[in-house]
Amino acid sequence: LDTHWNNHGGFIAYQTIMDTIQKDFPNAIKYEKSEYQIDYFDAHFKDCAYYLGYYDTLMNDGPVYTKLDGKIGHVTWHDWSGEFGQFVHAYVDENGYQESCFNMGYTNEYAADAPRLYIIRDSFFMAMSTFIRDSFSKVTSTWRTDFPTKDILKEKPDIVMLTGDIVLNCDNAEDTKKLINALMNVFDSRNIPVAVTFGNHDSEAGPMSRKDIMDYYKTFSCTITADESENFYNCATFNIPVLASDSDE
Repeated sequence: LDTHWNNHGGFIAYQTIMDTIQKDFPNAIKYEKSEYQIDYFDAHFKDCAYYLGYYDTLMNDGPVYTKLDGKIGHVTWHDWSGEFGQFVHAYVDENGYQESCFNMGYTNEYAADAPRLYIIRDSFFMAMSTFIRDSFSKVTSTWRTDFPTKDILKEKPDIVMLTGDIVLNCDNAEDTKKLINALMNVFDSRNIPVAVTFGNHDSEAGPMSRKDIMDYYKTFSCTITADESENFYNCATFNIPVLASDSDE
């Protein structure tokens, strides 16, 4: 009922990203599924049903992960974007998080020795935020493309994560590279590592392919993105097989 992954998919993406981050930051914490209680509720984020006009009649039970030991990061500030569209049904977490908050910050007293993270996100991060917030000492999450350089540097991040939808409004390859330059030079000049993945809108109608965009990201020494699949080389995409429970099919 939705074009985005649910929290099960978000958890797989989280663990894959953390495997890469821990190579450079071993004190970043990676949690296992056994450390969470998983409940199922009717998910508010079902955009296909919303756009078809069946939001209230089509139910879609989705997984909600709750850390068993209760040691989680907490929202310290947020820029609430208001109730609009399907976000009027957004779940509000007890720590203040809700998915219509495009910009927010977390601190985690239980991960004081973990690095600080600044993440420039897209809509797919909603299914990962529950896990990311608990793996770092401080997390600043922004959903924007104007690249607030001063805000980013003020947070003094140990690592920056770009989760996509960064170059969706560029008209030509030159503009695409200028935009990437403006962002990446900030981190490259300060030796701040950057992990890059693609969102669902990057290059869908743009002048550069994902391979060309990823090749350009990799010209910056601060990029730590890894390609772990020959089938999707230079696309920052991971191939995860889904098998039947009773066979190898």
